[in-house]
Amino acid sequence: MVCAPSPGPSSSPHHSR
Repeated sequence: MVCAPSPGPSSSPHHSR
């Protein structure tokens, strides 16, 4: 999983910087 939330930024809480 690269630093790129596909369909749903909410699905990647760790991406929330």
